[in-house]
Amino acid sequence: PNMLAYAAAKHAVLGMTRTAAKDLAAIGVRVCAVAPGLLEGAMWDHQVRCQATCRKAAEAAAGRDESSPPLAEVEVDGADVLAQEQRMIAGTALKRLGTLDEVASVVAFLCSDDASYLTGNVVVIDGGRFC
Repeated sequence: PNMLAYAAAKHAVLGMTRTAAKDLAAIGVRVCAVAPGLLEGAMWDHQVRCQATCRKAAEAAAGRDESSPPLAEVEVDGADVLAQEQRMIAGTALKRLGTLDEVASVVAFLCSDDASYLTGNVVVIDGGRFC
């Protein structure tokens, strides 16, 4: 839920990466991007809590009547968050979160001479989430 702006920004990165790669190749500049998936950290914690809250609000809305509390009062507990986390991780082929170090390793490779023939690429680092 509420991912429209995020998805638009991700797609903009793809277009900008490809365009910049073409524009800058003549002066020897390579342009690549990384598209990380589910990673440990504060953004993950926030996203899981938001997803758990939206799920609980949707469940509450389905059984609402006039005596129900306002949806704004929906709160999640640790069990709700853990269940949502497990659902999200289950969607990855590797069944785990990635780490910032794993992303940094890919970025280091892209900056190295070993990647000298790569430009205009977006490297997806998502543990097989969208394969």
